[in-house]
This record gives sequence, structure tokens and C-alpha cells, in this order.
Amino acid sequence: TMLPVMGNTEGFAFLDGTGKWGDDRGYLGALGAGLRQIWNGTVFGGYFFTEYDRTTFGNNYWTLNPGLEAMTTHWDFHVNGYFPLGDRENIA
Repeated sequence: TMLPVMGNTEGFAFLDGTGKWGDDRGYLGALGAGLRQIWNGTVFGGYFFTEYDRTTFGNNYWTLNPGLEAMTTHWDFHVNGYFPLGDRENIA
């Protein structure tokens, strides 16, 4: 859920978070922050999220998710990264 924390009619900074908990023993939590700014009728933005996941099978991992975006009334463009952290291989 995006929560604006400061800004004006031309742009704002925001926090965003999400979570999941279920009866399958898996869960996740994510927290991020970003900026959006209007310039010549185009919205430009950038954001950075970190996420912690626990899978149904008990595997845990962290990821970093940066991104850039640009949007108009006719098109939108998004570039997202997904970078897992920690061990590359975990054999239990």
C-alpha cells in the first residue's frame, strides 16, 4: 500500500509495504520507499524495496528490488531489478 510521506502537486516521496501470512507455513514481508515527480507532463519515478520470504518448505531468503519508471497518459515504461541475497545454493 503506497503511503505518501511528503510532497506537493509536482511530486512526492512514499513508503510502501506488503505482507503475506497463510496456513501453508510460508510468509513474506516487504518494505520500500520511492519518489515520483512530474516534469513536462511526464511522471518520473524511482523506488527501492527489500523483501524477506519464507517458503512453504522452510527456505528463507532476502531480495533487493530497485526500479525506475516513466509514465504519460499514452504510455508507461518500467525497469525493475531483482537481486537475491545470501547463499547461492542451500542443500538441506
